[in-house]
Amino acid sequence: MNPIEKYPQVVNDLAAFATFEPSKKVGLSGISADGRLINRFCTSEEKASFQDFLKSLSFDSTLLVNRNVTALDVHRLVTSYPGRHPQTHATGSSRVESTKITQPEDGGFFVTYPFLHIPGFSGKSAICLSIGFEDGVHEGKPYKGTNVFGFFPNNEEGKNVLDLLNKAFTKRILFEISPSAITGNDIVKIAGGITLKTSTTPNVERADCYPDKQYLPDLKEKLAALGIE
Repeated sequence: MNPIEKYPQVVNDLAAFATFEPSKKVGLSGISADGRLINRFCTSEEKASFQDFLKSLSFDSTLLVNRNVTALDVHRLVTSYPGRHPQTHATGSSRVESTKITQPEDGGFFVTYPFLHIPGFSGKSAICLSIGFEDGVHEGKPYKGTNVFGFFPNNEEGKNVLDLLNKAFTKRILFEISPSAITGNDIVKIAGGITLKTSTTPNVERADCYPDKQYLPDLKEKLAALGIE
């Protein structure tokens, strides 16, 4: 049994760290009896199970114990493993020959399914999408990378929108490198006027919150304008 199948919850827990605190230095101790990550004093058996998990991924566990890596670093490593848990995945971008494409090729597309309620929808499970790009150079000019995330209802419509976003990401048209409106320096940002809901707290007056019955239909229209249907 590969480590992802043995400890599937670890992947989701790492994803939560990577989504909400991607730059936080992490130092996790072990895996509990129910397969969750723990950050406390743990038994020798728990610590051994976690070190076994990391070693199976060819990862130096001392880096994590000493808080020398970020949550996003670890999550990228875990989700790149061929036997990763099917509910959490990373999708690499593919080449599309076009002079208009500026989305970097090294982005990560991560999906998790946290037990969160999306206001305005039934069910207690949500889809959480997080996408990240490192700093880089495009046409000889440096640009600043980004980490973004958003929540969607875990239903048929939410999954359909997720598939469309994945398709746009894979075609490298979901993001673009363009000047920041604040600094004027080149940054990676979402293209096509697409926005993400970053909160599950009900607030109809905020654009980043639910409930918003028109959000998913509007998002599909914006993706259609990019040629994604």
